[in-house]
Amino acid sequence: MNGHLGEYIVSLVFLLLAVIVAFGKGDFLISGYNTASKEKRAKYNIHRLRLLVSSLLVIVSAGLAVAGFLNWGEPERDYLGIGILVLAVIFVVLTYTWAMRK
Repeated sequence: MNGHLGEYIVSLVFLLLAVIVAFGKGDFLISGYNTASKEKRAKYNIHRLRLLVSSLLVIVSAGLAVAGFLNWGEPERDYLGIGILVLAVIFVVLTYTWAMRK
């Protein structure tokens, strides 16, 4: 466990960020949204956007915690990284479809 303490700490940081975003106190952490003009922000449903971002943060947090707990080696960590990358792409697509105001 001591060798994976860093993974647990990073996992807890991601989990804390997920809670902050989910409760609406971390909109400034949402990349692109925080720098967008008011007109562009009005195009998004902020509640859905928060849900997407916080969900992705929870998934990444869980993946890091599992990787540390199961003592994964390099091949498994590579698969975890690829999985997180695929999920990020899916969440970006959802951001431009499901999180847009209708």
